[in-house]
Amino acid sequence: MPRSVRALAIVVACVILIQAACKRRNPDAPASVSGKVTYNGSPVTGGTISFHSSDHGGALVLINPDGTFKADEVPEGELTVTVETESINPNKEVPEYKGGKSSSDMAAKYGKKPANSPEREEGAKMSPIPSGAPAGKGTYRKIPQRYSDPAQSNLKVTLKKGDNKQDFNLSD
Repeated sequence: MPRSVRALAIVVACVILIQAACKRRNPDAPASVSGKVTYNGSPVTGGTISFHSSDHGGALVLINPDGTFKADEVPEGELTVTVETESINPNKEVPEYKGGKSSSDMAAKYGKKPANSPEREEGAKMSPIPSGAPAGKGTYRKIPQRYSDPAQSNLKVTLKKGDNKQDFNLSD
């Protein structure tokens, strides 16, 4: 068998195995949960909600701009719930890297123009670094920090196999 045909057969086999693995459901996570997150009566318009199990992992999903969420593949049983909105805070301080030389110094060392250099070729510009916030996902709304810590969050839910509905009403 020619080498290129053998390589193609290996690639096809790998793709089939990866697709099969992605379609397989987690047997320890037979529940799903959907609902709405509010803070002092108004929707939490972005961030994440997480479901923590002491035995079987958990799940993390984005909160939609209308405050709703849907989490699939969540373990059954009693779970601690956390909610955070800092991931979409536009004023979140990003730690500054202080561990080495600047990009201009490194570019000069390797004979290349820095990304922000006017002499750098058009089309070779670097894209900006994302802030970490999910693009287009909600407006930042500050909530008490305790809701983001599993040890301090008083939010709990008991999920059963299948679809579950649960709203979470946060307050000060």
